[in-house]
Amino acid sequence: MARKRLNKKVALIGSTVLLLATMGAVVVILRLSRDPVQFIADGDAAWAAKDYDAARRNYGRAYSYSRSPEEKIDLLFKLADVHRETQQWRKVLACWEQVITSDPENLRARLGWLKYRYMLADSLSGSGEGVSATWKEVHTQASDLVRLASDRDLRRESKAQWEPSFGQAEEPGWDGGIKALGPYLFLAKGRASFELAILGAATAPKELLSEAESSLQKARELDPNCADVYRFMAEVHFKRAEDAKSRGDMAAYEEATRAGESVLTEAKAVAAGDPAAHIRYLSHKMEQAGRGGVETVRAAMQALEPQYEALVERFPASAEAHGTLALFHSVYSMYSHADKGEDLLDQAIAESQRAVALDETSVIQARLAARLLYRRFSVYGDDAALSKAIALVEDALDLPDAQDTPGPRQRAKQVNRLTLCSLLARFCIERVTTLEDSASARVEMLAQA
Repeated sequence: MARKRLNKKVALIGSTVLLLATMGAVVVILRLSRDPVQFIADGDAAWAAKDYDAARRNYGRAYSYSRSPEEKIDLLFKLADVHRETQQWRKVLACWEQVITSDPENLRARLGWLKYRYMLADSLSGSGEGVSATWKEVHTQASDLVRLASDRDLRRESKAQWEPSFGQAEEPGWDGGIKALGPYLFLAKGRASFELAILGAATAPKELLSEAESSLQKARELDPNCADVYRFMAEVHFKRAEDAKSRGDMAAYEEATRAGESVLTEAKAVAAGDPAAHIRYLSHKMEQAGRGGVETVRAAMQALEPQYEALVERFPASAEAHGTLALFHSVYSMYSHADKGEDLLDQAIAESQRAVALDETSVIQARLAARLLYRRFSVYGDDAALSKAIALVEDALDLPDAQDTPGPRQRAKQVNRLTLCSLLARFCIERVTTLEDSASARVEMLAQA
């Protein structure tokens, strides 16, 4: 009986093994019989029809059935494009990282990865956000890509043929308008070196500044017309001047300052049609003018005023130019006598409102205009100015750059929204003090605050 039971167990085990082997064979046969070509075709059709969910499913199935490494990489790029359109940026980055794992020297995936990190760090530069880790990533990747582009002799090639599109998340001019691959990579590397130096994120800031200057010089040699290259070259010199002054080395301070001013002057010549080059030059002049006693600053501001007014005459359609003049008049008004100060503040408000009208999508210009109006209310008791400031901020909260939407600039948009909400809360609380005859209106305004 024991032997009979043993035979039954052996038979059962054998049947189970045979069944599993048969099922495995069926799965293998079915898998081998699945041709990814049809799924790719269906995915392409869905992509063309903007049916992104169907495109994702079909590309995903094609990827799972494909046995070709090249085809898998192509499918990962297709999936990245689908995830980009559905604003799933983590999945976009994951697709590029899979490509890089399979092919560490894949230029397109690495450029997409660098572009995302550069836009992220750039959007938060000067905001107080901790971006040193991101700039380190940019520095490492840009350095590797400089080597890769040099080895393949691609430095003068158009970067558009290699770089993935970011669609609506791509802000115009984010790369300084550079068209070729080489100068863009050198700009990214030089900018990252400079940012790390000023953030104190390295033990050898002098070496980083030297590296930044060398990289930016190479970018200028490859593209002598990019204003951003000159901007950061000048900033390198000004950082050296600042460090020299802190050491008490005034000779080195003067030399570095002259070098920075020379670069800004050169930028105005090579980028004559770019208001940004002229704005940076004037901003440096105003920073220099702000050093000294009240009378000294006032005289320096008076001397600079014609140059600022010439800026908007030269670039009448530039919102940034009008905003720059508004900011100048605002600062100048604080150093002027009472009557002239009020007149200058009114001029600043008028220029800021022109800037808003010229660029209705700019959070920066709306925020400046609102702050200037609030200042008029605070200093001169102008209730109408406060009402206008409230309306401006309420409208600005609906702007695209104040929405919490995914992408490389998401954190910057969150910061924009935070500052606008903070301003609006302050303005509403101030508004309560002017609503003496309406208790219900005060309650409503406090609720809004």
